[in-house]
Amino acid sequence: MKNYHFINAKNLIVLLLCLSLCSISTAITSKITRHSTSSELNKGETENTIISSRGAIQLGLGEETIITEFDDFAEAWSINSIVVSGGTIFFGTSPNGGIYRYSLNKLTKIYPLAETNALENTPEEQEEEVVKIEEKLTNEHIFAMTTDISGRLLVGISGKTCKLCRFDNDKMVTVFEPNDAKYIYAITLDDTGNIYLGTGPEGKIYKLDSLGKKSELIYTSRDKNILSLVFGQDGFLYAGADERGLIYKINVKSKEATVLYDSDQPEIASLLFLAKTPGSDLNTLYAAATSAQIVKTQTQFAASIPENTPSGRPEILDNSEDEDKKEDGDEKENGTGSSNSSNSGQKLEVANIKETESTKPTQGTPPITRGTRPRSASTIYKVTEDGFVTDIFGESAIFFCLAQKDNKLLVGTGNNAVLYSIEPEQEQQSIIYEDKKATQITAITVHGDDIFLGTANPAKIIKLGSGYAEEGTYISDLIDAEQPSQWGKLQLEADIPLGCKVQVASRSGNVKDVNDPTFSSWTEPENITGPVQLKCPLGRFCQYKLILQSNSGFSSPLIREIVVANTVPNLAPKVESVTITRIQTGSKAGINRITYRAKDDNDDDLIYKIDFRKIGRTSWIELTDDHATSTFEWDGNTVEDGRYEIRIIASDERSNTTLTKLTGSRVSEPIIVDNTGPDVKKISETNSRENNRQFRILKFEITDALSAIEKLEYTLDSNENWISNVPDDLVYDTTIENFTIAIDSDKYLSIGDHVLTIKVSDSIGNTKYKTFEINID
Repeated sequence: MKNYHFINAKNLIVLLLCLSLCSISTAITSKITRHSTSSELNKGETENTIISSRGAIQLGLGEETIITEFDDFAEAWSINSIVVSGGTIFFGTSPNGGIYRYSLNKLTKIYPLAETNALENTPEEQEEEVVKIEEKLTNEHIFAMTTDISGRLLVGISGKTCKLCRFDNDKMVTVFEPNDAKYIYAITLDDTGNIYLGTGPEGKIYKLDSLGKKSELIYTSRDKNILSLVFGQDGFLYAGADERGLIYKINVKSKEATVLYDSDQPEIASLLFLAKTPGSDLNTLYAAATSAQIVKTQTQFAASIPENTPSGRPEILDNSEDEDKKEDGDEKENGTGSSNSSNSGQKLEVANIKETESTKPTQGTPPITRGTRPRSASTIYKVTEDGFVTDIFGESAIFFCLAQKDNKLLVGTGNNAVLYSIEPEQEQQSIIYEDKKATQITAITVHGDDIFLGTANPAKIIKLGSGYAEEGTYISDLIDAEQPSQWGKLQLEADIPLGCKVQVASRSGNVKDVNDPTFSSWTEPENITGPVQLKCPLGRFCQYKLILQSNSGFSSPLIREIVVANTVPNLAPKVESVTITRIQTGSKAGINRITYRAKDDNDDDLIYKIDFRKIGRTSWIELTDDHATSTFEWDGNTVEDGRYEIRIIASDERSNTTLTKLTGSRVSEPIIVDNTGPDVKKISETNSRENNRQFRILKFEITDALSAIEKLEYTLDSNENWISNVPDDLVYDTTIENFTIAIDSDKYLSIGDHVLTIKVSDSIGNTKYKTFEINID
């Protein structure tokens, strides 16, 4: 095995030291991006590779699609259950309740019997048979299958008729028909071969002897459906129900039950005891809990019915009108889903559909809807014999089924058809398979070293072998340098066994969309035997692709960490804003406070040069240089009145050489320097008599060169009480305002000389006083 530890502490320190020295001398920003955790790596895309919970990438299991959509299999939309016996694969489907046998590369439909011969007919006869299939939805579903103590196939058939059948001598024989059930969601056996059925919608559990001849009801729950069953070595039967999410522990002899656990999720989709393997505990139960509302809204079967099906929920039909009414209420929460070979029956929302011309289905599967996130997380619970419960795994996905491989749990999920592997003791998980085309993994069966998966939308059988895939890829999430960047070397911490190799390709662009035509193409893959220089063009965004290969399939590269370096050349500082406010009162009246904000993408230290000029002039006058703070106070009293501009120049010279330093500047909006109060001009002075009283009328024009007039007050004979006045147009809004002052002569102006004092202010606080003499004869 070749152990590539390209990244170690010593090398990293040297690298960072070099980058630090480089930054000091040239201010070129260097950045190291690390991908070493599962949360970081899961943002990327995998194909035939898996990411462990510890953040390691390796090849996934070898994959083989055994059965997929073709003419003889077009009516199946979902594979709900799988049984592997010897070299034969049996699987049950929806919505027409088809049961198939696959052996020696031949697919045979063994139920319903009326359609069995279609698979062996001539092409013309098959075409006619397909037309017949299209004309009818039987709405039968095979949620649960297993083998009896003699190895014969047991099948639960749900729908219009609910029955347990045994496949014996190439014939499907009815063993038991529960009169008060429509669905068989789960089948399990005890050590002596007795058969247990979990049913709905009355929430009943039945027991049959190993021959299926003697049946008895052993428990009726308050829940509508018993979705999962498993028999423990302690002699108790464990059942998972919907609606309330309860796990029951049932004494099959006394027919008494206790609630082992009340979960946070409404549905217990699957139950499993780990088989005896080193380190496992026989008395530890594992439960897959999901939300009934999630199943109803995210995976309901009715939502997938073709477009020519009438809107609304399909109606449940029965022989009795009264029974119809009853079931219409009972079945609103019912649905369909999957079971593994022995113990689970998760449901996808289905119902019997009226067989009318308007409900004829189109050929093929319903549309695929991938990627919808459920509204709450599903959980895998670990339940000890004494009822102590811990949650070992949670995900915003729909959990359909559980199985065991070696000492690990396998969890089939939707709506992204992801298969998880969980190590219960370490509570660590990894994605070991994802079907890019299907919506859900609805059934799992482990046979020897192989894992058999059943999917929905479309329906397929996938076999995952014990060996690794020959080739797989991992494509990273976009790495954002925040500026156009030169991409450096990619380094790995990895174990690459003999007969395996890892290659890398890269691409880059300046938009956050790899599908944009300006994004570069992938570079040619290059073998990784040490640090590899990425050859993608200059760009803000970069993406790398790792190609893992195994010649034998018995070993795989294991990548623990990926490190990518990039450098951003020195960029000019940006002065983003300049704000100037005038202090109008106090000891600093007339001072202009200049505030500015600058940004440097290289994080360089900045200094500032501040200039001013009067508008109309071309040259700038320096106020200060080598200024380090972001504020400066300029005394406006040191220049004449007028309109001025302030220029801020930011420089990164302290972090650069004389050859690499750069500057950025910004000019303020024009500001007014006005240190002079308004001018006051008397226009006229007249007498007027109104209402038998004499008035002295004085008219004034107030002007200011730069600022709007803001206030006028007056007083007579140096009285301390000032009287406010308003412009003739009643609004202070311009630099020129006209005022009229009317003084009651009879009251205020006695014979002789008087003084009228006017105080006027502009909008920035400049004030002027002006007096006028008034003579009364």
